[in-house]
Amino acid sequence: MPTNDHRARVLRRQGAVAVLRHVHAHPGTTRADVVRGLGLSSGSAADITSRLKRLRLLDEADSPPTGERGRPSPTLVAHLRGPLVCAVDISHERWQVSVAELGSGMVERDSGRHASRRSDEVLGDLQERVNGVRQRYPRRLGAVSVAVAGTVRGTKVVQASGLRWRDVSLEPLRPRPGLPLLVGNDATLAGLAEARRGAGKHARVVLHVIVAVGVGGVLVVDGVAVDGTTGAGGEFGHLPFGDPA
Repeated sequence: MPTNDHRARVLRRQGAVAVLRHVHAHPGTTRADVVRGLGLSSGSAADITSRLKRLRLLDEADSPPTGERGRPSPTLVAHLRGPLVCAVDISHERWQVSVAELGSGMVERDSGRHASRRSDEVLGDLQERVNGVRQRYPRRLGAVSVAVAGTVRGTKVVQASGLRWRDVSLEPLRPRPGLPLLVGNDATLAGLAEARRGAGKHARVVLHVIVAVGVGGVLVVDGVAVDGTTGAGGEFGHLPFGDPA
């Protein structure tokens, strides 16, 4: 049976995770906002914040004056030495490699056009850039996330009509063993972003559609992408336009 000390550690860990998620989802939030949003006491919020600062997961910054009495509650921000994610976007013609911090702030961004659509050449070019990110932030890089215009399963592109790819592994973009490599369809990820942080953040149900060289989209309910396992078949797309030749 779990001891009281074990239960206390679990609760502290859960509280820290909840605060990090709140800060990530609400850039510019203050400690007072966290108290109200998560139902914490002021003391608990201060204790959790102090522990996360010691772990270099977040930091505090002065908030602008509010005109109210008393000192403004500090704003919770990404730590200058905190964890980072390398985000890779692969479309049929272009690529983009970005580095994001807690709250989705951009640390750096690079982009360009594919010199070739051959999977080995595209991935070799991107692998070089992802490895460069790892070299610049060796202790801070926590994951690589890839959005690709195609059907994905695990870390493999099953089919990408615009790139003429089939059964292409994206494992070359994992810069070291054990580092999380997360891969998703670009339309699905864009729809989730709009539903959670963009134009649809106040709506319970969001239908996101992308029309470019093909059509893609996703149905998002309560911030979660609906998929075929729910019976609703929420993700759709990978439908090319025009002459496939």
